[in-house]
Amino acid sequence: MSGDGTLINFNDNPSTISFKEIGVTLEQTNTTISDKDGNLLFYTNGCHISDITNDLMMNGDSLNPGRLHTDFWCESGGYSVVQGVLSLPKPNNENEYLLFHVKDTLVTDPVIDVYGDILYCTTIDMSLNNGLGAVTKKNEVVIQDSLNNGGLTAVRHMNNIDWWVLMPKDQSNGYFTLLLTENGIDTIFEQSIGISIAPGGGGQAVFSPDGTMYARYNPFDDLVVYDFDRSTGLLSNFRHAIIEDEDTVAGGIAISPNSRFVYCSAKFHVYQFDLEADNLAASMEIVATYDGYFSPFATNFYLAQLAPDCRIYINSTNTVDVLHVINHPDEKGIDCDVAQHSIQLENNHVFSIPNYPNYRLGQGPVCDTSFIVAQQNVLVPKSDITVFPNPAKEVINIKFGSLTNDPVVIKIRNSLGVVVKEKVVSFNASAEHILLDHLVSGIYFLEVEIDGEIKHIEKVLLFK
Repeated sequence: MSGDGTLINFNDNPSTISFKEIGVTLEQTNTTISDKDGNLLFYTNGCHISDITNDLMMNGDSLNPGRLHTDFWCESGGYSVVQGVLSLPKPNNENEYLLFHVKDTLVTDPVIDVYGDILYCTTIDMSLNNGLGAVTKKNEVVIQDSLNNGGLTAVRHMNNIDWWVLMPKDQSNGYFTLLLTENGIDTIFEQSIGISIAPGGGGQAVFSPDGTMYARYNPFDDLVVYDFDRSTGLLSNFRHAIIEDEDTVAGGIAISPNSRFVYCSAKFHVYQFDLEADNLAASMEIVATYDGYFSPFATNFYLAQLAPDCRIYINSTNTVDVLHVINHPDEKGIDCDVAQHSIQLENNHVFSIPNYPNYRLGQGPVCDTSFIVAQQNVLVPKSDITVFPNPAKEVINIKFGSLTNDPVVIKIRNSLGVVVKEKVVSFNASAEHILLDHLVSGIYFLEVEIDGEIKHIEKVLLFK
């Protein structure tokens, strides 16, 4: 089985986007893992595991066996459980990785429903098969119970070596908590706290980057937040905020790098809540409203993920070729800068976004802001260089306040910092026109470089 994918490489500075033929079709169940230097090791769609060559990993087939695997999801694409799989390095072991994955079951009576019934663990040894890795243990039952349809996440123990894994129960206020140590799964216990999880709601769960809070969101339960004790694995201090967003059945959640702001993406809006506020619900602000853009289908808001460049990426509930991004998630209110459909992908994707925890907790900074293209104020007065119209459609004009005999280069970068248009200006020009007809709608940054030095940077909104 093969598919097409888009690779966003955060090892490059700025990050780069490229087309990639991959070994499997990735849908909602999706996790990848890299080594400590950022080199990709393997990825999975919940049905199969692919190695770095995009081939099936040795013994990496037949995850989550059952009717949904055989007759539905895995024969036509990938498993379709939001946060249904998670990769973790085994503590104090350079070669072994554990893949936790939720098997769903199909119920047809009295109504058609899908819910989790088994949490599996699969072990991968990267020292095998000439460094491409091989599965040594597969589909080992960890928990067999009525589980939430996804919501699988993890956080490092207070010792910054071991891992806590949290798996919500279905239609219950119960949470299964696992402790993963160098000896394997050391502890499993169940805690009941807060409100019961409603059936049928698609959403996400996430730990704050500093590991002190756990939050989850789906449109039926709205936003739920707890404090988390990384020493004991216990949740406490239940908080609840209602989000009135009509016609929303699925949504996502992410927390800012500074662990202060939580973002809920709810199809038509992105909401920000202040986790330091005395009243969580009262701190709610709408920081983005869907602008109606199609590419080729509606680019509304769905799942969210904090990335290594300290930005939060948001996908859509449809097959589209763009991503939204929150450029400054540590900032309060609209200063967080939600740039809709500003990340242009190389191909369409099917509401898929990788599920991974903060591997860097206790190991270093959660992310690196140096990967973000400088979005500083212009370096010369706007009276000297004028950019118009803004927003633009097919063309943008640059007017120079004074002539110069030095070489002038105009560059237009997308929101990842990739140069998508470059033009050398004639000597002694007073103005220049740049055609934008080949670019898609989104946020761009126009740079005016004179004699090798950037003299002007301006954010440009292209809307067609």
